[in-house]
Amino acid sequence: MLKKLQTLFLYCVFNNPEYLKGEIAKHLEIPEEDIQITKDKEGIDENENPIYAVYTLVVEGKKYATRFDKKVRNVEKVKVPKLVKKEKKWWQIEDDELEVVVEEKETKEMKYWVLSSITC
Repeated sequence: MLKKLQTLFLYCVFNNPEYLKGEIAKHLEIPEEDIQITKDKEGIDENENPIYAVYTLVVEGKKYATRFDKKVRNVEKVKVPKLVKKEKKWWQIEDDELEVVVEEKETKEMKYWVLSSITC
């Protein structure tokens, strides 16, 4: 079971560590009632922000220790290619109708958890 959990979920990204319970139930076809997840401890930085959390995961009576690391993707500007239909005049019959325009967009800040270890 440990090997299955590591293969399926190690280094996966979650918005909330509690979502692991539903994903295990879905992928391993186990009733969600047979899975329990409880927070044991949480690491905090100097600004009182969580940086990691250790959870106890119980799947079908077997206990596993899981560690989630908190990650933050900062706001950044990215260039996104976009296909745009060109305006054509009536005499431009053989020209291409589409052209690529590169737009600069700003990404949103995103906070997420990465499952970094699963042990017995």
